[in-house]
Amino acid sequence: TERNKDNLILTLKQRICDLTQDTMTIEWIDLIDHLRNMREETIKNINKLKADIVSGILITQVITEMKKQEDESISKALSSKDIKEPIKSVTHAYDGIALEDNELIVYNDYQRFPFNALSTGAQEQVLLGVRIGILSHLLQDRKMFLILDDAFQHSDWERREWLIDEMATL
Repeated sequence: TERNKDNLILTLKQRICDLTQDTMTIEWIDLIDHLRNMREETIKNINKLKADIVSGILITQVITEMKKQEDESISKALSSKDIKEPIKSVTHAYDGIALEDNELIVYNDYQRFPFNALSTGAQEQVLLGVRIGILSHLLQDRKMFLILDDAFQHSDWERREWLIDEMATL
C-alpha cells in the first residue's frame, strides 16, 4: 500500500540521517550527497588502513631479514679465531661461544652450556674473552689501553692468576 511505502521511505530517510547526522528536514538530494561524501571518506580511511597494514607487514619482513643477517654475522664473528682464542686463554675451561636460537651457548670439546647457566665469575671471564677478542680484531696490531673495572671480582684464586697472566700477555 501507499501508506506502507511512505513509512518505509521515512524509515529509510531516518536511518540515513542517523548515519550522516542530518535532520529529517534535509532534502533528499542533499542527504544523498552527504551519504556519498561519507562513503568516499570511509573508502579513503579503509585504503589508508590497508596501506598501513601492508607497510607494517613489509617493514616486519625487512626487519626480520636484517635480524637474520645480523645473527649470521654475529655467529660468524663468534666462531672466529679472534674470539675463540681469548675465551680459551681467559677461562681455561671453554673453547668458544655461539649464538643459537637467540641464546648464547658456551662450549668446550665435551659439553655445551647456556651462558646464563654459568656462574657469575665464569660469565665475566667469557665476556672478558669476548671483549679481548673483539678489540684484538678491531685493533689488529695497534695498541690501546683497556680498563678492567672489577674484572676479576667473581673469579676464584686459581683463575685470577690465569687472568693476570693473560692481561700481562695482552
